[in-house]
Amino acid sequence: MKVKKQFMQMIKRSVCAVLSFAMAVTLLTSADIFAQAAETEPMFTIAKGGTRFFDYADINQSVSGDPSVITVETGIRSQKALFNCESQANHNLSGYSTTPNGEMDISEAEFLVESSGDAYTIYNETEQNYLANGGGFSAYFAKTEITHALNRVEHEDGTSSFEICRVSDDRLNGRYVYFYYAVMTFDSVSEKTDSLKALGDFEFIFLEKKDKPSNLDPIPGYQRVSEIQSGHSYLITKFYHDEEYGDVIFVLYPRNSNIELSKLYRTVEIPGVLLTAVGDYGQ
Repeated sequence: MKVKKQFMQMIKRSVCAVLSFAMAVTLLTSADIFAQAAETEPMFTIAKGGTRFFDYADINQSVSGDPSVITVETGIRSQKALFNCESQANHNLSGYSTTPNGEMDISEAEFLVESSGDAYTIYNETEQNYLANGGGFSAYFAKTEITHALNRVEHEDGTSSFEICRVSDDRLNGRYVYFYYAVMTFDSVSEKTDSLKALGDFEFIFLEKKDKPSNLDPIPGYQRVSEIQSGHSYLITKFYHDEEYGDVIFVLYPRNSNIELSKLYRTVEIPGVLLTAVGDYGQ
């Protein structure tokens, strides 16, 4: 009977701790993130040693009814996210938004690559645009088919990148897709010269969707390819190391405009509140 009484007291204490936390969540009207979580999931289980993180929650409005069961502390969660380009910037990322674009599905930026003779058409199904690589940002994409050569560049580490060069029977033949550091976005140039190589990059990395994501993926669910296969879809990207944000990826997006052409994929640190279960099983 004594064991049973102790067990019932333990259960009561655990329930009170959970209810105390739930009440703290629902009564704090300014803690919108906690309140939303409480509405959709008022009760949840965390195994001992497990954690639960609430993005952007305020530690000053978070309490635990019993710290021996669950602790509450400030925390930071790292997450990869896409950011819109808002303006041009010279050799830095200040032209990109600091607020993630949570609505965009990165698969919208995939291009279907299909062989056409010795070249390829590069088509985005979402915007129904072909890569045209014409003169100026307003002619980067078109509704009519334009072909490009995809010239593979092999590197000493065994990886490959690709130069994208227009193939057409007009004055725009031979134009290259180019990433220009002075504006930090994709651009287009009529020829490849040493001076332009010093100011930007002609090589791009193609990423293909894979069956199982891994922590080693440059973008979760996508892998770098060493050869182009007709009928496959790819993200066209530029890898870059920034002094402030570290390794980032620019993703070519199929819209005409100097700011619409590029999305930035980088790590963002999200502040919030971290719950940790420290109690024993059953609490």
